[in-house]
Amino acid sequence: NDGGMLAVGSPNFNARTGKAYLYRWLSDAQQWELVGLIDGADNARDDLGFSINVSGEGSYFTAGAPRIKNDELPGHVVIYSVE
Repeated sequence: NDGGMLAVGSPNFNARTGKAYLYRWLSDAQQWELVGLIDGADNARDDLGFSINVSGEGSYFTAGAPRIKNDELPGHVVIYSVE
């Protein structure tokens, strides 16, 4: 997109449940605003936020986890729709 969105993954957050954050740049205020949060609190050690992506137009945000429940199940992706 135009560079006005920033995605940040934190796969080691909270015993590696992970989180992913999406920020939008507010040029008038000259600061970043949190517009999306994906929390991996349901699955210990799945490392949510290991991979992240923002769609080209900035309307979707994804966070990937390489595993679920400490490698008991294959990974997954969470999709967040930005309003």
